[in-house]
Amino acid sequence: MPRKQWTYDLAVLQRLWAAGKTHIEIAAALGCAEKQVEQLRRRHALPRRPRKQAPPVTVDPTPEQIATGAKELRQRHMEQMQRETPDASRARANRNAQVSDAIRRYSWDGFRFSGI
Repeated sequence: MPRKQWTYDLAVLQRLWAAGKTHIEIAAALGCAEKQVEQLRRRHALPRRPRKQAPPVTVDPTPEQIATGAKELRQRHMEQMQRETPDASRARANRNAQVSDAIRRYSWDGFRFSGI
């Protein structure tokens, strides 16, 4: 049984490629798979797309920058804690206590967890 011949519009392919559309967008417009778009690119000698540039290498922060960042972070945290209402503070403390109590209720006997 002969394979069904897939047809596409070369002008649409060239126009979309020149417009910088992605393989996914071109495949959707032509009604084909992404892999076929790459095959069509090779068949019709369309220019390759430039590769994405790697992000620039960042240098490690100096001890002074670390100290400054830590100070700013502590200051923001203190401001946030001062804005918090007493009820919200109690609720957070109770939530933390419930989690630690739940963890303490179980023990590992080397084979399975068991409730205490």
